Amino acid sequence: MGEKGRGLFMLTKGSTTSTQLSTNVTNCRGVNIFNGQLYVSTMSGAFRGINTVGTGLPTTTGNATTLLAGFDPSTTSPLDTYDFYFADANTLYLTDARTIALGGGVQKWTYNGTLWSLAYTLSSGLDKGCLRLAGQTVGGVTTIYAVTGSNSEANPNKLAVVTDTGALSSFTVLANAGTNQVFHGVA
Repeated sequence: MGEKGRGLFMLTKGSTTSTQLSTNVTNCRGVNIFNGQLYVSTMSGAFRGINTVGTGLPTTTGNATTLLAGFDPSTTSPLDTYDFYFADANTLYLTDARTIALGGGVQKWTYNGTLWSLAYTLSSGLDKGCLRLAGQTVGGVTTIYAVTGSNSEANPNKLAVVTDTGALSSFTVLANAGTNQVFHGVA
């Protein structure tokens, strides 16, 4: 990702210059590649949620950013997503930094061949929404490691884990950020 407010950039190892891949999104939060396609999460205008960038793995400028079908394209969408993980071609997990009462946590989205739709939100055992995540799917069972939503040292966050066995699956806290510390990611 590039400079704040400028969009999505790529560069090659050892290069001193970069290429702006897409110009129609500016608030890029997470980048991922799944099944040979580049994706970005953003809270920019009508692209709030998960988007494809161009076709495949673009390396030139001017690529279209396209919100996945089923996500709300309105600029008033309440979704506050940062990070995401594709468990498979029809299952997507994403973080939502809103409070638990407003839908924050880790959302599970499913694809029916036409549209993505929210299946449920995993939030049991959390005291706030989530910012970052890493996932692993083995034998059709997905485990999510998540960083709870706070980028402030004054409000320390947590690293938690959940195995998705359904909407009532509960997170277990693995670690609490210490005094004047904050977790910024998980891999």
